Amino acid sequence: MMLKLLTLSFCILCVSCSEKTQESAASSTPEILESPQPQITKNYFQEGEDISIHIKGIPFDEATEINGTYAIGLSKSIKMPFLKEPIIITNLNCEELARKIETLYIDNHIYNFPKVTVSKRQLTGCIHKVQKFITESGDLPRPGPMNYKPGITAIETLEAAGYVLPEEPGKFKLIRNGKMYKYDLSDENHRNIKLYPHDQISLEN
Repeated sequence: MMLKLLTLSFCILCVSCSEKTQESAASSTPEILESPQPQITKNYFQEGEDISIHIKGIPFDEATEINGTYAIGLSKSIKMPFLKEPIIITNLNCEELARKIETLYIDNHIYNFPKVTVSKRQLTGCIHKVQKFITESGDLPRPGPMNYKPGITAIETLEAAGYVLPEEPGKFKLIRNGKMYKYDLSDENHRNIKLYPHDQISLEN
């Protein structure tokens, strides 16, 4: 009987130690973050931009009149030869505007098979170099957006904003994909969490 009690007590002690070990490991292991969702950027036209429009599949002399550079004004519209009304280009990118111009020329019985290409003059085609940022906030010497660099960690981001790791580090919040995660700067695993474009990191007091 005594042997059974000792065995039972030992088992309970082992389970208790195992639970404490798991709790300790959980506290030092960063919560699994959701991978960032791809950011889809549509290159809408902006006021003051110049765009180049070229058309094929129509008489050469008329194409010469259409082909050229068009400036985008306050009305976010352009006036194309042979079309009575200006073309509103709000919330359109290059490809969408090209298809819209083709449709207007066809629907107005001006051309049967026009092929239009549109590009932004200062760039190749419609390709923009999208600037990627991480946003920092909280009690930092230089809070605000900073350029994202692949592989950058939480502590590197905070240090870039002037943060100096004290003897008793505080905590920080990370917002990603609309969800908030809390971490402890005293934990090396937490400090070295990799950040991604559009992450928001905030130092807590």
